[in-house]
Amino acid sequence: MVNPTQATQGTIRPTDLHRVFLQSVLSRRVMPEEIMVQLYLRAISACQVADENFRPTHGTNKAGARSFALEINRILEQSGMQMEMKSIRDEGSVPRDMWAMINTDPTDEAANMTDLEPLQLSFFKAIANNIITSYPANSINHFQALSLTSGLPGQLTKSAGDTLLSTFVARGWLAKSVKRGRYSLAPRAIMELDNWLLAEHEEYIQKCGRCSKTVLSGVICANSECESHIHKTCYTLLMTGRTPACPVCKKDFATYDPKPLGEKAVNRVEDTTTQIRTKRKRNTESGANGRAGPSRGGDDDEEDELEEEEGQTDNEEPEEGSAGAAGGSSVQVGNGTSQWKAAKTGGRPKRAAAAKKVQSTQSEEESD
Repeated sequence: MVNPTQATQGTIRPTDLHRVFLQSVLSRRVMPEEIMVQLYLRAISACQVADENFRPTHGTNKAGARSFALEINRILEQSGMQMEMKSIRDEGSVPRDMWAMINTDPTDEAANMTDLEPLQLSFFKAIANNIITSYPANSINHFQALSLTSGLPGQLTKSAGDTLLSTFVARGWLAKSVKRGRYSLAPRAIMELDNWLLAEHEEYIQKCGRCSKTVLSGVICANSECESHIHKTCYTLLMTGRTPACPVCKKDFATYDPKPLGEKAVNRVEDTTTQIRTKRKRNTESGANGRAGPSRGGDDDEEDELEEEEGQTDNEEPEEGSAGAAGGSSVQVGNGTSQWKAAKTGGRPKRAAAAKKVQSTQSEEESD
């Protein structure tokens, strides 16, 4: 066994250290940074067992492991392999850096190379689409996720869908919040599907105003002329400065209190609704960060669609105990608490009640 050496003209010659480390990473695909560092150190130890004179060319610490990971990417590029080691900040309950070996081929064939079967992949794509278009929540609840089992190119029961949701979480494709049980895209999905997300939902995908990486959870600058998006951890670091301010428009956070991005952007009452809110974009506005962001105007800017898992027709009587079953109860007509309105039809849909009133008036006129 030889020490890692580089050939001329910047070409890196793979060594046993590279091979051992790659095998360890490929067996996991996604991992916290501390695990990646441990795999790097164990690979060094394995090489030193075979050759006591072996010495790594990178440091045996976190910085050395990161540098070695970048060297791995150069070797993969030289070999023509469309794979890359990539890192991202996990904005979960315990923020931490995550690493993954991802597929960089954006073609449809590459999607079939994942560990998902075609029907499972269709279910996941439906979930991912609805998570992204739920902006600024960037998350959906359990009932909304299960409702997506219908309309797939194949039969998938809700029981099987429930099992798949747990599988997606276990394999690092989805993240499920502990407190609210909402599903969002996990670091692996954000890293591996970044090209697909940009191609399908460019108007929704934003880059952090501080680190320039994809951000789906954090805060939004309250300056209407800016509205830059910032990771939660990046925002925390900015708040340690002498005068905390937006890294894009430079407006201080004390005057412009940032708005939440992620599940905190929606009220807890939406954690149990079966309705899915999607937005049809009519136009986009260019933010200060140079990217087209979702339009945040009124009815002229967007059209909301509410799709129910088990909807009611205009002439059907709501079930007892359901929303709208009794006078004064609440009926959801959109996202957010401000979109909840009291039902005043005594249990009957308004359109049916109005039609009955018109018929009654016509009968009285005929009798007169």
